[in-house]
Amino acid sequence: MTSAPDWLTQSRVENVTDRIQQKLEWSTHKTEVRWYSDSSGFAAAHSLGPGAVAVTVGKGDKAVIHLGPRVLNSNFDQTFGHEMVHVIVIQKYKDAIPKWLEE
Repeated sequence: MTSAPDWLTQSRVENVTDRIQQKLEWSTHKTEVRWYSDSSGFAAAHSLGPGAVAVTVGKGDKAVIHLGPRVLNSNFDQTFGHEMVHVIVIQKYKDAIPKWLEE
């Protein structure tokens, strides 16, 4: 994870990741996670508009999670867990699930 906030611990990330992997029966491949402290940098990383909080971008079976400045200690577990589901869909199912259905 690049530029992760001070309140985030490795064990917290692993707990969320383990929970999602267990539910979806998949062990994820190494996934890049980028944190953004400013809205403009985050907006440049995706095309979903100003309402996006976090975005997972996939290319082939590779995924990058982009976490915006509105991902906080209070909503990290839910937000990161949701993005991990996207990572697993990308890695496990590739393009078999239409993008409109995945969300």
